[in-house]
Amino acid sequence: LFLAMATLYANHGNPRAFKALIAAKYNNVALNHSIITEKSQFKNAEYTAKHPLGKLPILETADGVLFESGAIVRYIARIRADTELFGNGFFQAGEVDQFVDFAASELDSLMGSIILPVLGCAPPNKQAMTAGLTTLNNALALLEKRLATKTFLVGEKVTLADICVVCSLANFFKTVLDTAARKPFPNVVRWYMTCVNQPEFAAVLGPISLIDKAMQPAAAKKEKAPKKEAAPKTEKKKKEPEPEDDFDDIPKEEEKPKGPHWSTLIPKSSMVLDDWKRLYSNNETKDILPKWWEMLDTEGYSLWYAVYKYNEDNKKLFMTNNLVGGFFQRLDPVRKYAFGSCVIAGEEPELEITGVWLFRGQDLPPELLAVDDTELYEWTKLDPKDPAVKSKVENYWCWEGTFNGKPFGCGKIFK
Repeated sequence: LFLAMATLYANHGNPRAFKALIAAKYNNVALNHSIITEKSQFKNAEYTAKHPLGKLPILETADGVLFESGAIVRYIARIRADTELFGNGFFQAGEVDQFVDFAASELDSLMGSIILPVLGCAPPNKQAMTAGLTTLNNALALLEKRLATKTFLVGEKVTLADICVVCSLANFFKTVLDTAARKPFPNVVRWYMTCVNQPEFAAVLGPISLIDKAMQPAAAKKEKAPKKEAAPKTEKKKKEPEPEDDFDDIPKEEEKPKGPHWSTLIPKSSMVLDDWKRLYSNNETKDILPKWWEMLDTEGYSLWYAVYKYNEDNKKLFMTNNLVGGFFQRLDPVRKYAFGSCVIAGEEPELEITGVWLFRGQDLPPELLAVDDTELYEWTKLDPKDPAVKSKVENYWCWEGTFNGKPFGCGKIFK
């Protein structure tokens, strides 16, 4: 190993961390990868002492701490000159820097408008996504022209330029760059597949395959158009009564009055769900667990454990994450009566979706049962007096421990 211990702190599946990890493989750098699994790990005093903004990733070395992924990956690439991750000579080093910045400004910047809506992590915006895909195609066109006469982006071997651009493109190849979208860019596809099949890339990214059909974001809810101001009423001439016919009047079927909403038929609760949601959002979860158990009204609310019935199909993290995100989007009608924590545990290709939910009343709400995805889960009512249940609930609220024996991968909170 070329360098003594350094630790990279990053959340699971962070493409910016992948750049540093692949560069470390090429330079034979001993790099510990500390995966951050919950927000309290990088919002506490120990972490913010290393990075006051509390962001990821950071690299902790014997000389101090580096933040910003571009600075981290450049530092690792410069540790060894003989591997030529910065190319051969000053001009090639400039070209490498050019593509490192290109990856950040032209590709990473599109995550919010393309990748997050597709994965169900952000509401879709058709206009922003269309603009984002145009920018992506322009970037691919630039790369296509560059790679028409080159095997790699700079020089005759893999450099930091290839590492950064490949990692920035990986999520697009997994989600939106399907067969039709790839067709205009054969040189880019050839270069991308060449890179990801190098041992150093494969050790970090795992096996890569190309998609046939692009993933689509969940349909956006249509906003109601504002009501137009009513035009001034004009008095209509009264119609003369029509002569009565000889037939008996056919009685019209009376509309049945709607019954009271189920939430009004159950006893009032001392627990105000919105108060708990605010408390959870604004505090470290571990600090408020005693308050949670104090607030919980077991007469007015019930706890449930949900297990996805088809976990054997969950091979890819981004697809599994998309599954959960789509479910959450369709649960909007139940938001007023629910709080939940859904966890994706394990590692590819063995991922499991489970969750703990709090619902108003003692049964699953009708609004939940009306969502088609609900039947894809096995729902079990929990006894909050059981110590094992208390431990389970706290693990899901905090995203700590193991989940069915599997390590935490990522999670979503419904509130």
